[in-house]
Amino acid sequence: MEHPILKDRNRMLIYFSLWIAVAVFQFVFLRADFPSHPFLIGFSSLFQNLFLGTILLSGWYGLRYLRWETQKPIQFIANHLMYMVIFSFLWITICNIFDRIVLDDILLDYKIRIRPLRNILCLFSYLLFVAFMYLDSYYTSFQEKMDNERRLQEIVKEAELNLLKTQMNPHFIFNSLNSISSLTLLNPEKAQEMIIRLSDFLRYTVSSTKIQKVTLKKELEMCKAYLDIEKIRFGNKIILQIKESEGTEDYLIPAMILQTLFENALKHGIYNSLKPETLFFSTDLVDNRLLIKIENTFDPESQIKKGTGTGLKNVRDRLDLLYDKNALMDTEILENCFKVTLNLPAQTHEN
Repeated sequence: MEHPILKDRNRMLIYFSLWIAVAVFQFVFLRADFPSHPFLIGFSSLFQNLFLGTILLSGWYGLRYLRWETQKPIQFIANHLMYMVIFSFLWITICNIFDRIVLDDILLDYKIRIRPLRNILCLFSYLLFVAFMYLDSYYTSFQEKMDNERRLQEIVKEAELNLLKTQMNPHFIFNSLNSISSLTLLNPEKAQEMIIRLSDFLRYTVSSTKIQKVTLKKELEMCKAYLDIEKIRFGNKIILQIKESEGTEDYLIPAMILQTLFENALKHGIYNSLKPETLFFSTDLVDNRLLIKIENTFDPESQIKKGTGTGLKNVRDRLDLLYDKNALMDTEILENCFKVTLNLPAQTHEN
């Protein structure tokens, strides 16, 4: 535990400035009654106040162990009374020796007048110092508690984000490997290319657990790799259309979030359709907000596979955690089209 005053130079300056101010007030108060020796009165006031302040500073090292949480009330009060008596005795004794050496018998009336004032000053100084000591201690403890809670919340938030980010459907990997396995018999060169694409995509998935945001350009590149792998299974059933607004590729978005949305679009738009369906991806920048839209057509007559809603819920939860509810995700179902719109704060590496 650091000394609440000695740990900071500015606090020390303020502390001793206050004692000098008390000394000046005492000098002004007493000078009118003893106008013949202003220097001695001023010197005496300055010495006794600075010395009292120094004693209280050094007394903190013992007073810090007097905690009402660990002592009974009577014991707590008794210990403080003992400390106050010790401080008062030490300070008044030193002040009396100072008076005897410096003032001698020149200001006998002054020495008699100052004694009751010293007792009052010592009492109130001790009480104020102890009050400050406890207030500073509890405030510091409160700040440390808040900092610890904030760090804990950040750790929990990081864990939640990583958990949400790593909840990728394992069936994608199994299906991709099976599709590539079949492709090796028909087109070995294409199978080799798809293995490389799958490897790149999985490497990106693993590396993304260490970061929360990536550029839109990097995320979209990996999503294209993901869609290329899925095209092995669905062939011409996937029609991809991309329309990026100029300059949006450098903006940051949550890692792996587009893959989740594309996977959701394929699952509910392509898997059950007997005809080609369109995946439309677009970006735009409006009022310093990045708008990302993913639309997929579907066959309203086909039996839509009922999902658990985990994918879109994870996206919404991640946005709330990363942007403190300053990001929106809207979904809209039209006659034969499902649309997801992300409304994110426009952020780049620079800002």
